[in-house]
Amino acid sequence: MGGRDGGALPRRRYANSTNDALSHEEISIDDVIRKSALPPSAASVALLSLEMKRLIRQLPGKLFVRNQ
Repeated sequence: MGGRDGGALPRRRYANSTNDALSHEEISIDDVIRKSALPPSAASVALLSLEMKRLIRQLPGKLFVRNQ
């Protein structure tokens, strides 16, 4: 039987693409989607994952920034 880890590699790639689109300056979710070239749903999942790992934080207005 196949494992459930088949989606781990794409999720990791999405997180890497999303993290590459971010900087220490505020950026909107729309700009993250444009810079990462990911579908909006994949970018949202990747942002949430990075936020849960405390690598980024969300600011009011759907703005994102890397943590120091």
